[in-house]
Amino acid sequence: MLINQNSKHKMDGVTVLKTVVTLFENLPGQIDAAMPEFVGVLLAELQVLLSKKKPVEIYQSMVLQSLALAFFNNAPLTFQIMEKHQMTVPVFQSWLGFMEKFRLEFELRRVIFGMISILRCGPNDMPAVV
Repeated sequence: MLINQNSKHKMDGVTVLKTVVTLFENLPGQIDAAMPEFVGVLLAELQVLLSKKKPVEIYQSMVLQSLALAFFNNAPLTFQIMEKHQMTVPVFQSWLGFMEKFRLEFELRRVIFGMISILRCGPNDMPAVV
């Protein structure tokens, strides 16, 4: 899966991420085989956003919402993938730093579902840093 890096205001990426969100919301625990690719793309996109002086806010919001829903889909597996990519701390720094910008009900719902899924993880299912 690739996301067009040259689209105006990252609207191609927003559209792709809406599809990812739909998969994560509707198929929790059913797409585990594809999770490494999905989460890997999200982590790569987040790294690109973190390297920008002024990232496109709507796109950053969608990447972070998608990562939140990755936790909803399968939190232990999402943690494993993040740890493999050494992105756990950058993800949480970005996510928590962006919290005040989540304003719409559906954005807040996605973030809350992700956080609740993290809270439901056992201590052996998450990295010590969390």
